[in-house]
Order: sequence, then structure tokens, then C-alpha cells
Amino acid sequence: MAFVSAIAIGLLILLTHSDYGMTWDEEVQKTYGNLILAYFGSGFANKFAMDYLDLKFYGGAFELLVQLVTYWLVPLTGADLFDVRHLLNALTGFTAVFFAYRSVRLVASGRAAFAAAFLLITMPRFWGHSFNNPKDIPFAAAYSLAIFAIIRFVLEFPAPSRKAAVQLGLMIGLAMAVRVGGLILWAVLALAWLLQWAARGGRPVQFLTLRNFSRMSLAFGVAWLTMILPWPYAQADPFFRPLETLQLMSHFAWTQTVLFDGQMMPAPDLPSTYLPVWFAITLPDHFLVLFLGAILIIALGRLCRRDGRHQESVEDGEAPPRFPAATFFFLAAVLPVLIAIVLDSVVYDGMRHFLFVLPLLSMGAALLVDRALEQKARWLVTGWIAVSVGSFALVFLDMVQLHPYQAIYFNRSTIGGLAGAAGRFETDYWGNSYRAAAHWVSQHYPAGTAVSTCGAEAQVDYYLNHSEYMAREQILTDILWGRRPAVDLVPLLQKGENRQGKYPIVKTGAKLFLATTRFHCHLSQPGEVVYKVMAQNVELLRVVQVR
Repeated sequence: MAFVSAIAIGLLILLTHSDYGMTWDEEVQKTYGNLILAYFGSGFANKFAMDYLDLKFYGGAFELLVQLVTYWLVPLTGADLFDVRHLLNALTGFTAVFFAYRSVRLVASGRAAFAAAFLLITMPRFWGHSFNNPKDIPFAAAYSLAIFAIIRFVLEFPAPSRKAAVQLGLMIGLAMAVRVGGLILWAVLALAWLLQWAARGGRPVQFLTLRNFSRMSLAFGVAWLTMILPWPYAQADPFFRPLETLQLMSHFAWTQTVLFDGQMMPAPDLPSTYLPVWFAITLPDHFLVLFLGAILIIALGRLCRRDGRHQESVEDGEAPPRFPAATFFFLAAVLPVLIAIVLDSVVYDGMRHFLFVLPLLSMGAALLVDRALEQKARWLVTGWIAVSVGSFALVFLDMVQLHPYQAIYFNRSTIGGLAGAAGRFETDYWGNSYRAAAHWVSQHYPAGTAVSTCGAEAQVDYYLNHSEYMAREQILTDILWGRRPAVDLVPLLQKGENRQGKYPIVKTGAKLFLATTRFHCHLSQPGEVVYKVMAQNVELLRVVQVR
């Protein structure tokens, strides 16, 4: 069942990956990957990657891999550059699903593991982001892999092996090599260690041994080295720069305004309820039904058989205590959100920076669902399953109707779906809809039509002036690899402003203006609205013919 499902998901990814548009950060992420590749390819002589925008503060593990693939595959096959990136991004997202399955399988049945994978893959926001979010999906995948390593490590209590320590270091290090915030995984490891210690009777002597200290030191050393290897900026000062970056990113200086509950607020002034509200309105309905229903059924089951449970515990008393996996998954999910709230970290773009929490929520909920299915109140379980199936049918319908904009999904239970959220919360904050708008312009306006946008020059340039864009991309690659002199490099690293091509991208004097609803940018240019990109009857972007 699991294998067949994986094949079906892989085919679906293959068939739909080219439907997703280029998002805000993909241009600079792609360039950063190119710069990292040039850094290593030049024998560390080309140091542009060490000072490229704020991307220098991100590890290069994912972008280095993607750039290596696209560097060879795109010229060889003629495939679309960003279609290839979206395919690789989606496969990375599927990696998170795979390790959600593997993590649960370490501590529970195959049914529970399948439920974890199902709950994650059917989260519309996770599915949508998987295709064109090169920052948060790779981190979510690496984080899931690290969670798997943490569980396997603590299950070897009281004396983990050297092999488990090395694997733990590699997997946590990989998360840190995508985003330095992966350092929080050491706190997650400590949490798992404490839970295992408590489950085993709380005898500290079993944990505080020289062998365990050496294993932890080995894991930490491997992780730090893994983090540094693909990160040029950190290599200049391998100890202080990662810590400096962690401090900087926890209070990231992003001061633009954010639409939250119908009000435009500067990001630093958002209330502490920002993240909890976003989780509440974007977790899919069937997840909420399964999760809350499982809690209710388990609680009722315990109330109805207290005596029976006591007898069972006596009979099974010789069995070794089990790792409290559900508790671990939920506490590990809450921990980073709580830290962000306590530190008053700057948050924006909904909960996308916390997509890595979704696999943990799926794992924890899957264990509760599996336990609830074992309860004896069959009539209650049957009704709960029926409601869950019905709610999933609506979520699936939403995913189909929203395609390829599943990343703007809102649940029906708490906010009334996308229609209920529009105007109150941000929808297409990443510019996925520019692809559809650009294609419409190319079919309805002749070459030479000047176009302006609301900060999305790179996306529009790519889709309207694809040949010119790819020619500049080749020039940039040749310069970075020393095949051309390094002249006029700065304009090539810009995001597309005032580029002359089939459809000139200009700041002033444009005939057409393309803008999403973010920042109310679609209202900033007077003129005739000639086209709108819509999802479930909600406007995402408009094309304005300037008067």
C-alpha cells in the first residue's frame, strides 16, 4: 500500500510540477546556488557567494545540489530551468513525507506510519509549497530526516552506538546546512533524551556516562562540519559566523507591512498570536477532525475502562517501557513556535517559515489516530471516520480547485476557506500567479509592449523574455566560471529591473502593470483591468492597461 501510494504521488509530481510559477525568492536562490558552485569550482577564489544579499546567511546544501543538477541537465535536455527546479523541490518535499513515515514506523505500526505520510501529503499548504519554495521545504525535509535520526539514537538507550552518533550528526548537520536555525534540533534531541530517561525510570546514572558524552560530542562535531562544508560565508569563521547568523536571523530586520486579520501591520509589531492563528486557519479540516476526534475517543475510552487498564498494566508489567513518541512529536512541534513567540522574533508570510513543524504534527496526530482506532466504542469510531472522510473530500476538492495555488489554502472550519480569508489574510504573497499573468500577456499583446510590475521583475522577465533571460544566465555562468572576463557582473545579479527584451521590463512608461494583491499593490496603478488571475473566485493578481 505504501509503495503503491509513493509511486502514485511520484507520478502526480511528475505530471504537475510544470504548472507552478516562479516565486519571489527563486531568482535570488538560483543565483546564490550559482555563486556557491562557482566558489567551489574556482578553488575558493570566487567569493561572490560570501557577500550576496542576505542569502549569504543561509547554508548552501540544497542550492548547491540543485545548481549542480540544473547546470548539467538543462543545457543537455533543453528542459525549462525552473520546471527542473520545481521538480527537484517537490521531490525534496516528498523526502519529508518519506521520513515522517520512517520516523513513526520506528515507534509504531505500519498503519500509523502510513497515516503520518497521508496527513502530511494531504496538507494543501505543504503540497503547494513543495514545488516552488526553495527555502522552507528543503529545511522541512532535512528537519524530518533529523527527527528520524534523533528517534533512532534515543531508542539505543542507554548506550547509543558510534554509528548512530555519526548518522545523527550528519542529519542534524544537513538541516543546519540549509538554515542555521537547525541548531534547535539539539534542544529537540535533549527533549527526546529526557523523555526516554523518564520512561526508563529516571535513573540519571544510565545517561551521565563518559561513553554517552563522547557519542554526543562526536555527533555535534560531525554536525558542525556538515553545516560548514556547503556554506561559504561560514567558512571564513567557522565558529563565530554561524552563531552571529543565528542571532541575526532570530531578529531578522524585515520591516514591511503584513495583512493580519484585516489590518496592515509592520512585521515587528505583529501580535504574539500571529503564528497560532495562522496554524489554526491553515491546518486542513480533515486533520483537525482526525486529531481532535482521536483525542476525544481516547479520553472517553480511558474513562470507560479505568479498571481494565490497571489490570492490563499489571499483566504487561515486564514489558520494557516504550518511548513516548506522541508526546515527543507534539512537544517538538510546539517548541520552535514557542521560542519564536518568547523571543519576539519577526515573522511574516503566514507560517511558511514554520513548515518544518507540519511533519511533526502529522506524526503526532497519526499516533493518536492509530490509538483511537483501537478503542472499543465502534459506533463512535465509525462516526468519526465517516466525518473524517467527508472533510477530506472537501479538502481534496479544494486542492483540485486551487491548483496550482494550494499554498494559499485556508480551512473551512475556522475561517470559511479562501473566500473567508481574502481581504483579512495574505493569499499569494510569493507571486506564484505571475506565471499565469505573463502567459496571458504574451497571448494578447504584441512584442514590444512595455511591462512594469510590483517588485516581480524577475518572474515576469523569465516568462515574457525567456530567451533573453537564459542568454543572460549563460553569460553569468561563464563569468562565474572564468570563461568570460568579470565585466558588468552587477547588472546580471540584479532581479530584472529595466531589462530590454521581447517585452521590455521597465519602471516607468509601461503600457501594462502586473501586480498581486499583496501590500494592496494591485490598487497602486490606475487604468483598465484587462485580466485577473483567480482562485476559487478570489483575485490573486490583476493586469492593468495603464491610461
